[in-house]
Amino acid sequence: MTTMTAAVTPAQPRVIDRFVVTLSLAMLDWARRRADRAFISRDRHNRLLGQAAELQRREHDFAKRAARVV
Repeated sequence: MTTMTAAVTPAQPRVIDRFVVTLSLAMLDWARRRADRAFISRDRHNRLLGQAAELQRREHDFAKRAARVV
């Protein structure tokens, strides 16, 4: 039975491995920045909801007036 007496050296990372790690980190960074841009504050969200409700109310009022005219 033979035994290894020489110290095992850690394998050097290959070029493709380094490329994959670098690409993965770049994709994570891109995704984080994209998510930050997509986030809106509570105030802006409430303002947008208010604008949508106001638009719907105006359209409803206009439809009621148009129905009365015809």
